Amino acid sequence: MKYIFIIIIVTIGSVGFYFLDRDDAPAQEDVSSVEIQNPDSVIKYISENISSLSPEKEQLGGTFYVTNIMVDSGSGLVEYEDGHNAYSARFDYSYTDGGKVLIKNFTLVTE
Repeated sequence: MKYIFIIIIVTIGSVGFYFLDRDDAPAQEDVSSVEIQNPDSVIKYISENISSLSPEKEQLGGTFYVTNIMVDSGSGLVEYEDGHNAYSARFDYSYTDGGKVLIKNFTLVTE
């Protein structure tokens, strides 16, 4: 009986410690940097506007589409193609006061 009591106490303590140790509070977001808050809007904007952003034009009736994109705070790298030619480009971005994505420059990467 003594051992059962000890097992129950240890079990209750373990369960209690589990719930005390959990961090269920929502993470605090850095509201001072819009770029960190919404990189998905940059990815969406680049993907939807890749044809107009690219200094090269599609070839043989192809249409540009993004194959890979990496976004960091204020800059990124995109890989895209039209089915015939593939390109990589670096870009810098910011947001307007209204929260819209603004591409500051878009430069092809040559290898």
